[in-house]
Amino acid sequence: MILKGQVSAIITENQVKNYLRSKDKDYVNKLIESLYEQDDEDIDPSHKACPICGSVHFKKNGKDKNGHQRYICLDCHKSFNDRINTLFY
Repeated sequence: MILKGQVSAIITENQVKNYLRSKDKDYVNKLIESLYEQDDEDIDPSHKACPICGSVHFKKNGKDKNGHQRYICLDCHKSFNDRINTLFY
């Protein structure tokens, strides 16, 4: 529910595709490169939850082959990384 005066921050995949199509290739390549550079930090557990069950009880579980932090949910016992549900997953 969006209250009066609030703006929804949810954008669709098609909106992203249309925006990127309107830009030249150099701009898109630089944008992707900068996103990869900014996304190298581990997630802050106080701001995240398990994407499968929504639990906030999880712990670090090694790194994947690309060096990204993996986590394991202590409630549903599923494994996930810090890029799940993002453009990079």
